[in-house]
Amino acid sequence: MSKLREIQQERESDAWSRLPQVTRQHNEANFVHLGRLAKFHNFIGRDTIATLATITSYVNSFFSHRILVDRMAAMLNYFLHNLVGPNKRNFKVKQMNDYEFNPGELVKNICRIYVNLA
Repeated sequence: MSKLREIQQERESDAWSRLPQVTRQHNEANFVHLGRLAKFHNFIGRDTIATLATITSYVNSFFSHRILVDRMAAMLNYFLHNLVGPNKRNFKVKQMNDYEFNPGELVKNICRIYVNLA
């Protein structure tokens, strides 16, 4: 998402229009490709977190096992830090829905996982 944001900002600048046509077409194709990858990763990530939120509401002993508890905590803390921490602006792109990106929903589900595992 941060790379998409970077390219979106470049597209809005005057420098973009001054690029040679071949370079601009190449950058545009790269932008479309990155958009598709971002959409796929966001879709998979969103569904994975939602599934974990549902599973942990029924069975939390598995995820609280000493082997997994540190890994789960590290993963959830990493996502939460990136979604609400100082780097959150790196993920702000135009038309977030086009990329299946809904940070509010992700944060809500991560918090549900925390509550379920408490």
